[in-house]
Amino acid sequence: MKSEKKKCGIVTFHSSHNYGSVLQAYAMVKVMQKLGLDAELIDFRHPQTTAMYEWTPWSPYKNWRWNLRELILRGLLGFGKKREQVFSDFIENVLIKSNRIKDKNDIPNIYDVLVCGSDQIWNPNASGKNDPIYYLDFGTTTCKFSYAASSGSQKFGENNFILIKQFLTNLKSIGVREQFMQDYIKEKFGLHSVVNPDPTFLVDASEWAQIEKPYNGLPQKYLLVYTIQHPSETIAFAKKISQLLNLPVVHICNDRGYRALFQNKRIDYSLMDVSPQQFLWLFNHSSFIVTNTFHGNMFSIIFRKNFIHYAINPNDSRISTLHETIGFKDKKIYHIGDTINQSQLKTDYTNHEKEITSYIKNGIDFICNNLKD
Repeated sequence: MKSEKKKCGIVTFHSSHNYGSVLQAYAMVKVMQKLGLDAELIDFRHPQTTAMYEWTPWSPYKNWRWNLRELILRGLLGFGKKREQVFSDFIENVLIKSNRIKDKNDIPNIYDVLVCGSDQIWNPNASGKNDPIYYLDFGTTTCKFSYAASSGSQKFGENNFILIKQFLTNLKSIGVREQFMQDYIKEKFGLHSVVNPDPTFLVDASEWAQIEKPYNGLPQKYLLVYTIQHPSETIAFAKKISQLLNLPVVHICNDRGYRALFQNKRIDYSLMDVSPQQFLWLFNHSSFIVTNTFHGNMFSIIFRKNFIHYAINPNDSRISTLHETIGFKDKKIYHIGDTINQSQLKTDYTNHEKEITSYIKNGIDFICNNLKD
């Protein structure tokens, strides 16, 4: 008689209207399922986190200028309404979740394994000033660990050192996403941690393709731009490359769509209502990618695409950690003012497959070692 699967609860940012957030949450469940667990996301949504993405008439977590702008753009003019709908559909109908949780006392003691991560769950600006749930301060199981946890390069634990160290010490293992995190945790708390690949990396291209959905009305070949911050500079840079490659520019707008209105002269196709499934399709079917985001890099590599990272933030340790680990180093990173070197527009993955495979194996091995009794 087969024994019942161990039940696994995962705490992360899964309800943010952000492609990286929802797709890493999907990946985390998928990976744990592939390892034989009955896995689900613990459906805790801190109001400070949801306020960053979900529209409300007046958010207590935002200043009056932000609220007034959103009231006009989203409330009166309807910018971003369809985008909210496609994200909500993915979160509610695709992600595997528990019942909605209000606080840690609301979480049933049913999990054999508890995991916190990935995403910026330890960023105090996004996690409700370090809510205990994001450190697994609940449940009686001894199998608790973090996987690829991040703070967004924020120094957490400055004001509550003793409490945060206790939280971290209670974890079986500490898995982090960036070199910054490993260095900071060692220096600040004197604790060992392991740098993990983002969970999206542990799901291969064929598995991602199974849930993708086409975005109709686009040419067969195109240059894809995906940017969260500084769209103007990134699009201007992408336009130069599109001219070299003779490709139309397709832009995934990531902020309700209104900024794209000012880029129409540079963009051939501005997409304001892309679902997470269509996001995958757009990456998978692109001819070239320009991005300045972490998950833009991740999915470019997952789908083995020709791409360039446009380094608006040269100190983003997520990008440097990823590129150095798989052997890219600075080969795919351009900075403001750099001359475009056409010879670098081709991404040769042949010499990096060994490093990519090893990086993925390290992530799986880390999880498996924590699952051992």
